[in-house]
Amino acid sequence: MMISEKAKLLITDLDGTLLTTDKRVTEFTKDYLVEFVNAGNILALCSGRDINSTTEVFESFGDGIKGAYICAYNGGQIMEYDSRKTVFKAGLDLETVSAIYGLADKRGIHVQAYSDDFVISKYADECVAFYRRHISTPSLITDKPMKYLPEKPCKMLCIELNDHEKQLSFRDELNAIYSDRLDIFFSNPVYLEIIPKGSGKGNSVRKLSEITGIPIENIIAAGDEENDISMIEAAGTGIAMINAKDSVKARADLITEFDNDHDGLARTLNKLFEKK
Repeated sequence: MMISEKAKLLITDLDGTLLTTDKRVTEFTKDYLVEFVNAGNILALCSGRDINSTTEVFESFGDGIKGAYICAYNGGQIMEYDSRKTVFKAGLDLETVSAIYGLADKRGIHVQAYSDDFVISKYADECVAFYRRHISTPSLITDKPMKYLPEKPCKMLCIELNDHEKQLSFRDELNAIYSDRLDIFFSNPVYLEIIPKGSGKGNSVRKLSEITGIPIENIIAAGDEENDISMIEAAGTGIAMINAKDSVKARADLITEFDNDHDGLARTLNKLFEKK
């Protein structure tokens, strides 16, 4: 695929950004993104979701978009959508994963890891039920999770629905032990993401620039939560949703006029490129 020197790459978060509150991509936004790609640009979806769930969102576009990329696990895995070829993958070492499962057990807090096919948890608790509301990837409940992780998982996720202070304490404990090898941050108030150091969404911006040949200054990144900050800062143009956290808005070049339920991203992009 030949890429024009003027081509743009849009890398966008899903929940709270591209997706509405009820987890849809509106027809207006779909139509805009099809036009964006047909004009010679590239679309990349970048989410904390697993690879299967992120791919499912893209499949809702139908056949209107070619040459797209899927960045899952906060950027831990990057896949060419058309070929389904993984072009980048980073994983947590299995010894660390096992230790985190053990620490979570001692603290009475939920953690889960990811294989290619399953979300792997030790307990079928309310956190699993909450997570599965919008995620179709099947859960595997087992008291021996490491048995089902033959490869390094791209991330772990800590979920706490009732006691945020306990979750903060768990985050601080992990940081004290593993700050040299992990990046730990919230993707929403109840999801604490645990990924290999340096493998976050900002790294996806840099990797996609290398893969596509599109310079950083021609990359636009959009998001709304703490896990989106690194890509908003890494991209040539960073866009925060008007519904984003203040910390995200503070790092962005632009803030949308409308929220994710009213096509805020598509309207902002349309306005941005009309000016150019």
